[in-house]
Amino acid sequence: MTKMGKLGTWEMKLALFLVAASAIIYSTKMLLLHNPENTINYLFNAIGFLPISVLLVTVVLNHLLTLRSHQEKMQKLNMVIGTFFAEVGNHLLTVLSDYDEDSAVLRNKLIIGDEWGGQTIFAVHQHPFRTTPPFR
Repeated sequence: MTKMGKLGTWEMKLALFLVAASAIIYSTKMLLLHNPENTINYLFNAIGFLPISVLLVTVVLNHLLTLRSHQEKMQKLNMVIGTFFAEVGNHLLTVLSDYDEDSAVLRNKLIIGDEWGGQTIFAVHQHPFRTTPPFR
């Protein structure tokens, strides 16, 4: 039996409960206020607004779910990238730095020590490092 065919799913139970609650509320209003025309008018107004309400809720929920999905994908991607650099990237950078003629100079400038402060970090940040090192 498919999920849609089951009468015992929580969605079906919730739908039946909400319809029954609505019927009880409208019946109580008609019995207590003795104004069925007003109740029927209100019922049609509520039913008329129902498609707009469903549209608004659907658009907002879809947007929120899309944002959440995107955030989860980015978090997983960051984990994969972090794992790559932790496992492969550092070794790859070590191997590639052997072919860079200026790697010793760059390495000495980037070693973080106790003397590092705001000025040193700013100077390193402003240093024009080459983006394409000459390989031997």
